[in-house]
Amino acid sequence: MPRRDDVVLDREKHQPPRRGRWPSLHQWRLWLSGLIGSRYDGLTNFHVVQPGVLLRCGQPRLQHLEHIRQTHGLRTIICARGGTRHPLRGRWFKRERDYCARHAIQFQHVRLSDTRGIAPQVLDEFVTLMRDPRNHPVLVHCEQGYHRTGVLVAAYRVAVCNWSIERALAEMEECGFELHRPKRQDLVAGWLKWAEARGG
Repeated sequence: MPRRDDVVLDREKHQPPRRGRWPSLHQWRLWLSGLIGSRYDGLTNFHVVQPGVLLRCGQPRLQHLEHIRQTHGLRTIICARGGTRHPLRGRWFKRERDYCARHAIQFQHVRLSDTRGIAPQVLDEFVTLMRDPRNHPVLVHCEQGYHRTGVLVAAYRVAVCNWSIERALAEMEECGFELHRPKRQDLVAGWLKWAEARGG
């Protein structure tokens, strides 16, 4: 079975090679995690990307934030969701922002779409933040923790961890990013353009 480093990027189509139609075992575990229950019960796609530096997940509830803060520590939260202005659907935003204020956690809102391209400066600013250890540990999340979170984590992998584009794409897919779904192509293409410009 090939390692993630062995995945070859099809640069003409700016996509990694297609895999089988069935989800990988890792993806099944991600999808089933919400049914089985754990200490992160209800928290989608939680991963420690790098201990003491970067964590990722879907939208956390306040009890999730408290558990993460107590277990891993938190200095910065990056929220990549939109929908914050709706009087009902946006209530989570105020609760999360207020939680951060109470616990002296830096809260940054990066409004991204999971169906549109991503501006290079957004990725550059995230990488700059990640290079400063005073911001660590950082938690980055969107709604499900797959796509918007995925491109930010992949930017960190390429720019800070010196991963190849192929390896970063493979991790994106392993963590639930639908690389071949048409509605995600603008987001993938925007990230690829940025990563290739860096010589990743």
